Formats: sequence, structure tokens, C-alpha cells
Amino acid sequence: MQSELTHPIAYALTISRALWEFANDSVNHGELSKPVATAMSGGASMAVVRLRQFLAASRCPSGESTHALKRVMVDLEAMSRLAETVVTQDMSSQTTARIAMAVRCTAFQVAARLKQIDQALDL
Repeated sequence: MQSELTHPIAYALTISRALWEFANDSVNHGELSKPVATAMSGGASMAVVRLRQFLAASRCPSGESTHALKRVMVDLEAMSRLAETVVTQDMSSQTTARIAMAVRCTAFQVAARLKQIDQALDL
């Protein structure tokens, strides 16, 4: 479990990598289960909250990094809502597997973007 002392960008990177793993396993299994989707939604939402707090505290030195983090937050929120949809709606296994594919792709891109931001900010 990540502690509150973990930097928000490092935390979001960890979450995005976990989302990729969960989504990849779900794609390979052929469905995204409701318990896994619940965990994915919660993790992504918490990462957004922590990044929002980080940006609100104006600790991001460059405008480019701020813009990139806002894009990351949008993607994390989208993944959270997709996973939440699996939990709240009655869907076929095939449909949940397709959602898992979308989350897997997005999580990969988010992780790459966060790694670049982390290196640019030298955290």
C-alpha cells in the first residue's frame, strides 16, 4: 500500500502500472470482473485526487509539466469511470474485455507520460 508520503506523481505512476496489469490480466482472462473494476476505479480516482492537490499547491514548476499532468488526470478519470461502468452496469464478458483493452492502452500511455514528467521534474 502506498503511503501519504509517496510523491503524487510517483503514486500515479504506480497506479497506472497497476491499472495496466489488471487490465492486461482481464484481457487475457476474457473479462473484467466487478471486484477488479472496483479496485481499478478506486485507485485511479485516488491518483487524480492526489495529483489535483499537488497542482493546487503550485509545486509543478513548468507550464508544460502542468499541462501534461492535467492530461494525465483526464486519462486517469476516464479509466476510473470506465471501470466504474463495469461495476454499475450489467455487461457481457466480451464488453468488459473490450473496456479492459481500452484501459490497458490508456494506462500504458499514462505511465509513459508520468515517467517523462518524473524525469523532467527530477523527482
